[in-house]
Amino acid sequence: MEAKKIEAIKKYLSFYDAKYYDVQAELIDHFASAVEKAERENPDIPFKHALIKAHRSFGGREGFRKYIDAAKKDVRKKTDKMILNLLLQLLHWPYILLTAAVVFIWHLVLQNWNTDVNLLYLVVMLTGGISVGIINYVQLKDIDLFLPKHANYYLGSFFYFSVYLPYYFLILIQDERPNHFLLVASLSLMTFIFISFARIPKLAIKETLKLYPEIA
Repeated sequence: MEAKKIEAIKKYLSFYDAKYYDVQAELIDHFASAVEKAERENPDIPFKHALIKAHRSFGGREGFRKYIDAAKKDVRKKTDKMILNLLLQLLHWPYILLTAAVVFIWHLVLQNWNTDVNLLYLVVMLTGGISVGIINYVQLKDIDLFLPKHANYYLGSFFYFSVYLPYYFLILIQDERPNHFLLVASLSLMTFIFISFARIPKLAIKETLKLYPEIA
């Protein structure tokens, strides 16, 4: 299919809320095939009419929405795999050295921290969260890719369930100083998540372009 027709299809997909390039890449082959089928069945049909006919073959607006949702779901699966691989890197050489260093540093800090650990935890959480939030916003604000933005959502959810909730239920509401090893584990995990957050934009964009070379 001609490049100008492919561009027209991309604009059409954008109009129907498939605005992210990687989501478009999941759809465009199917949609282009439907357009070509309409053109083969009626060689005299204008391209615009073939486009509309292809859209109808997907079930109209509602049917097309299901295809878009399915495309986003496929991208989410690829995101989940990428995030898992990123976190597992921390357990392999040479990242295991970083993991050990982070754990050891928090062990030393907490051994010598004589004031309220809730204050320490809160300052680290807020400082790290604001910092990586700004970094990610700057790097992703002009990026029309679904995978990197979903990666942020994925890590945000992971942070909420693995760091914030344990902090609230196991640390904040306790009257006594929490267990040392629990604090070390929780602060170390928080640090790893912040490191992952900071690395995600460039890594996710690179991975997206590798998965969908046609949008590079």
